[in-house]
Amino acid sequence: MSNLDGKIILITGAAKGMGATEAKMAVERGATVILSDIIEDQLEATADSLDSAFSRLDVTSKMTGKRPSPKYLMITDA
Repeated sequence: MSNLDGKIILITGAAKGMGATEAKMAVERGATVILSDIIEDQLEATADSLDSAFSRLDVTSKMTGKRPSPKYLMITDA
């Protein structure tokens, strides 16, 4: 397994399934993960279990990405 120390990874679809599994694996390898999904309640539970930041994100919305989430900026500017 590769070392992900110092890496910041944004994972979409992270509330459950493959996204949650990838997030867990990245954290175990030392990455800081930012989790996003449209299923906010499950996303919060996943983030809590990994001690990670999260934000609701709908990648199908035309407004997505126009402004970074303050939560994301707080992590990446640290």
